Amino acid sequence: MIVKDLQPLSIVEDQGFQAFVRALDPKYNLPGRKKLTETHLVNMCDECKGKVLSGQHHRSAASDVLIEIHRYSEEKVMARDSDALVWWKEHEPTFPALSKLAVRYMGITATSVPAERVFSKAGEVLSKKRNRLKGKTVNMILFLNKNL
Repeated sequence: MIVKDLQPLSIVEDQGFQAFVRALDPKYNLPGRKKLTETHLVNMCDECKGKVLSGQHHRSAASDVLIEIHRYSEEKVMARDSDALVWWKEHEPTFPALSKLAVRYMGITATSVPAERVFSKAGEVLSKKRNRLKGKTVNMILFLNKNL
């Protein structure tokens, strides 16, 4: 009850709480803070870990991704001036599937400037004097112009 309700462990030393427990069950021996910490909490934690580990082999890749998405949605919002790719690199162990998607799609240039430059350069290549060039030749000239 104390752990599940997130009560401070010192509540077992509170006289009002002790009186309350005695009123509920006079035969119950309320453990002290030390016994609660060293014995009961350890046992509860081990029991809980056992339940979690026994349930993990039943999970599928789809459920892992859903859990990951849920954990990501509960993550606090990052600062506007921080680098999103750096954030994903730091959180890759926590969100392995989502980080792969983030790196894949966040690396895409979100501007039309490169495409506009290609069309502009194509306009320079295809002029009235060069209007008989084949499409393959124009592509090769633009490729060489961009990469040399």
